[in-house]
Amino acid sequence: TINITEGVQLKYCSIPFTEYLINDYSNILTIDDTNITLTKGNYNITDLLTHLNTKIQVSFANMTVTYNASTLKMQFENDEDFTLNFSNYNTELNEILGFTKNEVYSSTSNVLESDKVINLQGPSTIYMYIPEIHQDVYTLSSKDIVNIGYTIPITCNREGIIEMNNLQGIDNFISLSSKFNYITIELYKEKNRTFNINGADILLVFTYV
Repeated sequence: TINITEGVQLKYCSIPFTEYLINDYSNILTIDDTNITLTKGNYNITDLLTHLNTKIQVSFANMTVTYNASTLKMQFENDEDFTLNFSNYNTELNEILGFTKNEVYSSTSNVLESDKVINLQGPSTIYMYIPEIHQDVYTLSSKDIVNIGYTIPITCNREGIIEMNNLQGIDNFISLSSKFNYITIELYKEKNRTFNINGADILLVFTYV
């Protein structure tokens, strides 16, 4: 049981970057009107290409996906014209494959190349919210995670450790008199999507003030 008589500050956090590249927000690829479900997990570019081609060719036998290491872009090619649909608000797959969000792309002469470079790194920032601390400034209806809690930049690669000292955010100084047996940690990325570290442990260091 933690008893707080004056206040605490969160001084340090250590969060494993164990969110999968292909996750709940990036595992559906829509070609024409067909949804292709990708297997969740981490992939390098070689493994991702193999997986994409394997999954796609179940429904589109003559379609191939390739990667240009010089331009850092993806290319889809088929035996007839097709569309790629990234209009789903929650999709992250467009960012991974180098396409603009909320767009529907149509091939030209059976070929479609991404308009941006691929991104296998993922988010550059996450937001940590602790309901027991931030309950006075948080409303479930607004879900405006960006404006509450702690903003934590990601400076490591996937499978590394996200670390930050002297966190900045609303109520970094918590002045209250309360008692609780545990705290709940919620991690989010942009558009209030859950940042899922798949059961890994988080280290937080608080100091009394």
